[in-house]
Amino acid sequence: MIANCLGINEAGHLEISGCDTVRLAEQYGTPLYVMSEDEIRRAMEDARRYEAQDKARKEASGIRNEAEKLIYETEQALGRDKTIGHEDKRKVKDDISALRKAVNKTKPESITTEQAAEIARLAEALKQSAKAIRTEE
Repeated sequence: MIANCLGINEAGHLEISGCDTVRLAEQYGTPLYVMSEDEIRRAMEDARRYEAQDKARKEASGIRNEAEKLIYETEQALGRDKTIGHEDKRKVKDDISALRKAVNKTKPESITTEQAAEIARLAEALKQSAKAIRTEE
């Protein structure tokens, strides 16, 4: 917090790091959010420190989202294809089931890179088996 930067000026107004908050509120409106330079620097350091972790989580979440899309699209295509063989259809359904199970074990906000790698592997298996689906009529 910025408690060490707070004070009351001669006019009886709250000051933060020497800035009169009443004047700031008049100038910029309310609600007024004020951060000291130290707080901003700490926030920037934290952002830099967690940048790689955030990027990895975003990529993992993207893999999960693409897998959900692949499941939906493959199920739709499978439902339209009336000529696919029994064994091929069973393989596609098994791959959909395996991928769905892996996706459902995760949450977008907390997926790990290991879980994403497993989902990517299963998605690739589904893409391969889904090649048996005829998309043309």
